[in-house]
Amino acid sequence: MRIARALRHPNIIHYHGMCYDPTALKLPAAYPALVFSHCAGRSIMKYLSKNPETKRLPLVVGIVDGLAYMHEFGIVHGDLNPRNVLIRIDESGTRAVLSDFGSSVIVSEDTTWLGDDPDYSAPEIKHRKVNITTMSDIYSLALTMLVVVSDRYAFDGDYFKISDMRHHGLRPHKADHEAPEMDDNIWSCIVACWAQEPHLRWPAPQVVSFLATMKFH
Repeated sequence: MRIARALRHPNIIHYHGMCYDPTALKLPAAYPALVFSHCAGRSIMKYLSKNPETKRLPLVVGIVDGLAYMHEFGIVHGDLNPRNVLIRIDESGTRAVLSDFGSSVIVSEDTTWLGDDPDYSAPEIKHRKVNITTMSDIYSLALTMLVVVSDRYAFDGDYFKISDMRHHGLRPHKADHEAPEMDDNIWSCIVACWAQEPHLRWPAPQVVSFLATMKFH
């Protein structure tokens, strides 16, 4: 929880600490609970399914802003996908917040990746043990943006089919993901973020700058 404690940003879920009171949580005393800010909107896709009129691109901006903040401090989220993006509703409005930092790490020369979610993990992760960089998150960001904006998942198929498609550079087609907010600019941003080679992907600050030029707020 060292990473969660250190992160303070409007688009990152706020970690308050640990609770050891079994009467408050209805849990055995041996099982302390992590306490985060309440997100009434639940996960982003569940929220959008119940609130289809919601503009999606401002939520995407929040996702990117939160990720850029993490990367600024050399922190890789490690498991970015729509399930780990929650919706917080408060006096400031409705915004996306990143959550679930169980796979997050601070980048170092000997940091390696062991996880592999074929729906969102970068192609270099197929090798199971590689030096991890923030560019792995950027690939995951591209697929997350695609799903949030188009309301359609990137790939169809089982684990091995999806993993093989990703490894060989196959990507979704724009024609399969048409949506009111999926214009050529957003599509070009997504394409730039899912480049096969990590060094060719846009870093988070570049994505932030690109989205800032667009008028959809």
